[in-house]
Amino acid sequence: MTDDWTFVGRKQKKSFKPKPAPAPETSTAKPLAFSYAQAPAKAKGAVDGVARAISRATRIRDAMRNSAFYARLKTVLDANLALDSGEVLQLVAYGVGSFASGPCGNAVYQLACTALLCEYFKHRARLSHAYIYDPVMTEDDNVVAEAVGLQVLPTNERGQRRATTRTLFFMPHCGKQLYQNVLLANWGQDGLAKIAVLGNSFEAYDDRVVQASARQASIFSALVPYTTEVSLGSCEKSDLDHFQYDAAFNDTSLHIFSIDRLETADADGLFLRDVKAFDVGTDEDLM
Repeated sequence: MTDDWTFVGRKQKKSFKPKPAPAPETSTAKPLAFSYAQAPAKAKGAVDGVARAISRATRIRDAMRNSAFYARLKTVLDANLALDSGEVLQLVAYGVGSFASGPCGNAVYQLACTALLCEYFKHRARLSHAYIYDPVMTEDDNVVAEAVGLQVLPTNERGQRRATTRTLFFMPHCGKQLYQNVLLANWGQDGLAKIAVLGNSFEAYDDRVVQASARQASIFSALVPYTTEVSLGSCEKSDLDHFQYDAAFNDTSLHIFSIDRLETADADGLFLRDVKAFDVGTDEDLM
């Protein structure tokens, strides 16, 4: 850029009379205000941190794509989700956590799995959306999620999403209350028939209920007899990252609500029960 300043050398001394100050101009123009056409750029360190997080997420996703864990997941989905190539389907991932910085642990593996689920459904159905949300996600997390092909939900739905088309809810290690919110948002024959839940084992939740009063109040105990549950099982040690896979996906099952079982549930009066009486009790995760 050229310099607009001109430097003049010192000449002989001359008499000097100060010029009178110009009269202030009157103007009706509003004072200038600064505005940004876009948000200020992030500091280089922050940008580099996001780039590293994206690189880590894609590396873990690519390794997981060739793992025995993902092969097992695809086998379970192929065998239990009857998908039509023209069918519209949604993927909604809740509770994955924060994975852009710090010790992200399970979160980045769960993010990678969400990205692979997105790939899986794109090849087998018309995937309309692949959403992700966790209230702890930061702006950096949002950038990383979008970089691997996911769309961040703008608000906290608290699991109260009513499915209008077939929807897989991916909810690894979420709290029981969030599962109950998803189930009650889709309560009834028509609603539950549209969804599948990939997350903590409902049977394991049911097995932990001891008291009769607690069993009567448990939505998991109410649904287990009418649910097809298929466990992913433990991760094979042949996978390089099997310790991380096991930590991120232990006790994970696919839960399907088939038409015939839902008809039986309806005949048994399940959907006539007072949903306000359901109580998950202490909201602990399966670990």
